Amino acid sequence: MPQFKTAVDRAYERHQLLSRILERVRQQALADPMHNRNIELGLVEQGQRKSEVVSAINEAFEDLTNLMNHVRILDIAAAFELHFRARLRTAIGEARRVLREHYSIAPLADDRERLAIAVEDIQGLAEIASLIGGRLSNETSQTLSQIRADRNKFAHGTDIRVPPATTSEQARDVLNEIITSV
Repeated sequence: MPQFKTAVDRAYERHQLLSRILERVRQQALADPMHNRNIELGLVEQGQRKSEVVSAINEAFEDLTNLMNHVRILDIAAAFELHFRARLRTAIGEARRVLREHYSIAPLADDRERLAIAVEDIQGLAEIASLIGGRLSNETSQTLSQIRADRNKFAHGTDIRVPPATTSEQARDVLNEIITSV
């Protein structure tokens, strides 16, 4: 685990905070289920019986928690992609500088910029995995693939009641491992 906070750590921590807020609101709602605040929040409707109200509150918070489990993976993956592309942008800039300084011989002079890839060519986890995959352990590579699959399932439509296969802790740890090792 890196000693500094990465973008992945900050995404993970955002969702930890959001989870605590959600849990506190859930506890408040269930502590006084008939309070008007629950109607104002849209958790329940006016005129419901207490048993219906409690059931509606529990169902709403279960859905929100499930949604957060998916959004957490999406946000952690997006934070990793942004971080990786920023590092890649720096590396490509350095490579192009070296090419300009040391390879001014024709015909390389005209094509030297194309010798280094463009950051725009690396847009997501699939491209990142193909770029660095050979440097990753089998387990890390498989977890990265699972994170990508979980992210894609959510982004392209999934039943939020089915949790992601990767926990947010696994996603954080593996993506931070990649950040520090690549």
